[in-house]
Amino acid sequence: MSLKIIRGRSGSGKSTYILNDMPEDAPVIYIVPEQFSFTAEKMLINKFGMVGLGMPVVLSFMRLADTVFSTYGSPEFIADNASFEMLVSYCANSVKPEKFHLFEGLVKKSELAQTASNIITTFKRYRITPEKLTYAIERTNDEFLRKKLQDALVIYEAYTKEIAEAGIADQNDKLSVLADILSDDNCDFLTDKHIYIDQFSDFDPSEYECIKQMIKKAKSVTIALCTDGNLLFETVNRTYNRLCVIAKECNVKQLPAIELSDAMLSSSPML
Repeated sequence: MSLKIIRGRSGSGKSTYILNDMPEDAPVIYIVPEQFSFTAEKMLINKFGMVGLGMPVVLSFMRLADTVFSTYGSPEFIADNASFEMLVSYCANSVKPEKFHLFEGLVKKSELAQTASNIITTFKRYRITPEKLTYAIERTNDEFLRKKLQDALVIYEAYTKEIAEAGIADQNDKLSVLADILSDDNCDFLTDKHIYIDQFSDFDPSEYECIKQMIKKAKSVTIALCTDGNLLFETVNRTYNRLCVIAKECNVKQLPAIELSDAMLSSSPML
């Protein structure tokens, strides 16, 4: 088990390095954002001649979740975004307007559902539970912020109660469920696999938790970050530092970072 981080500016050859580093006789998972999946698959075909059985697999975090769920099972999730929007709209509009401090105006303008949808998606992404929200409300001295959080909590609790009673899970919880499955001692999905993660500048908390399980269980994890250590890349540098902390917490060997400074010739548009 090991972690290796590749650092360099855009166009310095990080993706090319990853392709050349992939073993040809071991299982490989290449994780990229969904919008880069097609380009990544073309790169692998150019490199290996084909994709499929025995070849590196291109996945986004969400597609990785679906792959793991197909083997290890999962809760029933809300079918799609349209279903999510409808359920959020139902929950938001079921709250009596007088319970709101600041959102009452949104009810009159029929804008509450969209606001509620954005709020719930953000809370889920950053793993903020109703309990954590209540804790924040009790400790803030900002009256306006407290009222806004209280309105958000009313909607969030209504939504949480509704999906619990329906026995379904939120799509935004997929990666949290994935991390829980990967952390299980009986899950050997990551065993002997080489994980490569490319084209991300930062990760949300659920993605970090998945990466933590990869670092703990996979044969190796290699992550490419677009940075050279300068303040211009402050967000990515924070990502680098957090990954280093995770490796230390997992007591996993962190290999020296690969610093790419000179642009490498490549036909890849991802570099």
